[in-house]
Parts: sequence; C-alpha cells; structure tokens
Amino acid sequence: MKMKSIGLIFLLLFFITGLTVSAETLTDPTADVAHWNYTQAAWGWNQDIGTKSDIDITALRQSESNDQMIIEIEVAGTIQTSELIFYSAWFNTSDAYYWLYWSNGQGSGLATSTSGEYQMSPGTITVTDNTITATFDVVGTDTTAEDFWGYAWEYTSLTDFTTAEWWGDWAPNDESPFYGADDTTGDDTTGDDTTGDDTTGDDTTGDDTTGDDTNNDQESSGTPGFEILLILTAILTFILITKRK
Repeated sequence: MKMKSIGLIFLLLFFITGLTVSAETLTDPTADVAHWNYTQAAWGWNQDIGTKSDIDITALRQSESNDQMIIEIEVAGTIQTSELIFYSAWFNTSDAYYWLYWSNGQGSGLATSTSGEYQMSPGTITVTDNTITATFDVVGTDTTAEDFWGYAWEYTSLTDFTTAEWWGDWAPNDESPFYGADDTTGDDTTGDDTTGDDTTGDDTTGDDTTGDDTNNDQESSGTPGFEILLILTAILTFILITKRK
C-alpha cells in the first residue's frame, strides 16, 4: 500500500509539472523610470526617477500551460485606469508573436503565427492590483522566446506631439530609446548622442530636420513614443475588424 501511495504521488507530480511546458521571468529594477522634458534649453531625458511607481515595471513573466500562453506585466505601484497611461508587452518566438496592451481600463491582445498554417488568438486580458495578465491559445510550434520586452508610459497630452513631456519605463532597459547614450543633458558634442540633442549633424532620432543642427534649434522635440501610438491604433483597429468577422 505504501509503495502504491508513493507511486501515485510521483505520478501526480509528473502530471502537474508536465502541464507547464515553459516559463520565463525578466526582472526590472525599481526607480528607473525616465522623464522626457525640456531642461537646459533642450529636450532630453532625466533618467532613473523614483516618483512614478504605477508605471515602474518590476517584472515580465511568461508561462505556458495546457496549450495556453500567459504573459504578465507587474509594476511597483498599481495598474492605473487612465487614457494617458499605457502598458504593453511583446513575446516573440521563431514562428509566432504575442502582444498585450492595456490603457484606460481596457485591454487588447493578439497572438499570431508567422509560418505554416496561419493561426490567430485574440487573447483575454485581466488586471489585479499591480499585474496585467494576458492569456492566449498557443499559436505556431515554437514557444521559446526570441524576444521578450515591455514598457509602461505616462503622457501629459496625447495630442501635442512636439512639446508634451512624458515618462516611460522599459524592461529590459536596453529597449529604451536612450540605452547606450553617453549624454542625457542636451549638450552632447561627440556625435554619439541618440536622444535627440546631437550637435554634430548626425542625429539618429529624426528630430533634426536640416541634418546640420548645431544650436539645439530643432523644429520639433522629436518626442519618441508618439509614433507608437499611431501603430497601436492601427493594430487595435485590425483586432476590432477581425472580431466582428
């Protein structure tokens, strides 16, 4: 009887562990939110501020269980319901991608295979305190991450593309627009600035409209992130059309 009980326990453990095929967690430091604003007569980043816990990502998690793909975003504070705050994450494999999005109390998601028989799953999105959870049917054949990243953003305006300040956190940090930049103060003269205040004429962010800016007199702030809003709008429109069909 004792041997049967032990065998039953091992069988149960094997069954339970077999349900979860893969799992991945990316941790992100706290107080690493960046602020894009106008300082020292130029637009630039103030990095690693600690006053925006509601968009301060602490972890991205992925797991797979019973042919379901689960993607989560966790923040240090509380997930907010605001049209000025956005949360999103991507989990891409060799033959599929999974995407979740949350803003203003509404969430969307999309999972799509990129090879073989076309598959798509709209996913379901739930929020509990400091975590957004998206659940999809597994699509494609590969569930190993080739790319896994996310962001949380807060804007002061969604209509002002040139002077609005905003805050953002990226996980991992190398997905941020200023990663690897040597200067974040707006006075870079070495040609390796990627934040939009380059004074040598080789600006890489698209906010120098002449190609030879040397006086920080760009015609716009080059605010990175607003272009993503246009892409998100297009994706959401696609999802709505697909659901109606």
